[in-house]
Amino acid sequence: LSSIRSFRFPDGDGKSGKDDDDDPSGRVIGDPDKLIDLAKREKIKAELVGTWKYIDTPHYIVIYNCDDPLAKHIAKRVEYMREHAFEKVFPPVKPIEEAMVVRVCKEMDEYHHYGGPRGSAGYWASYKDELVFPDLSSGSKPDDKTIGVLNHEAFHQYVYYALLKHNPPVWFNEGYAEYFFCVNSTGRKLQFMKSHPMRYGVVKSARGTGKLIPLKDFTKLSHGDYMRRANLCYAQGWAFAKWLKKVTKNERWRQIPDIFFRELQEGYRRQQEQGGGFPGYGRERGPVVEKAYEKAFEGVDFDEMDEAFQKDLRTKIGR
Repeated sequence: LSSIRSFRFPDGDGKSGKDDDDDPSGRVIGDPDKLIDLAKREKIKAELVGTWKYIDTPHYIVIYNCDDPLAKHIAKRVEYMREHAFEKVFPPVKPIEEAMVVRVCKEMDEYHHYGGPRGSAGYWASYKDELVFPDLSSGSKPDDKTIGVLNHEAFHQYVYYALLKHNPPVWFNEGYAEYFFCVNSTGRKLQFMKSHPMRYGVVKSARGTGKLIPLKDFTKLSHGDYMRRANLCYAQGWAFAKWLKKVTKNERWRQIPDIFFRELQEGYRRQQEQGGGFPGYGRERGPVVEKAYEKAFEGVDFDEMDEAFQKDLRTKIGR
């Protein structure tokens, strides 16, 4: 099938009579010579049926059954977030050589057919190796909320590969997915919304009623416990992630996410080199996570950090 797809009848001068750009089932955005993981791409293309098409970008293959302009917009967006946001803020331990897959469905029924959870607007499924996204737009471009969801899920996908096919603990994974939700720039310099449109009111209210989870406990929540209090935890996770990266002036606290991420990278790299461990969710406690936690929070006074976080939540985080 791969050979048939690439077959062209030559014209009189021996050159192909049809460019790759004329392929009705797909296109390339960006430099074709920079496409990684050609074997994986060809396998996916060979399995496309019906009205499914594809877009190749340097790091992604977007397979879609929606309108072409919307798919093109999504393909450009995930590539932009990869280059200017994810890799800049949390660089991979080594170059990621595997193409990432984004599937854009034409409607919610199709999205659910491909595993989309009820009530969701996009999800990353590491066990299927796909970021699945529904077409919820009324036009050729998604609205800001839809783009935010795409940013969020694309971070989950990226960080899984950046950590050698492990997901980080939930406070980091969901906190920084919500942090990147708020990226609204398209240029080289990242620009963020002043406040998260869905999370700030929740975390501000929780602070006022004394329902915020102490940070020492929050950073050790299991995935199940986090999801059982999802409304609060997603809001607090966004606020804590933003505070560490952009608000607090305490240099030691600002180092926490970077140290945590680097320690996870190094731990999984060593584990892989020694032939131990296995790719997986990495959501619960384990030796790699425990060491990363110890290094990142070494010497941190959680009571002091809680007090500073809550003070800045009232005066700076949502501004």
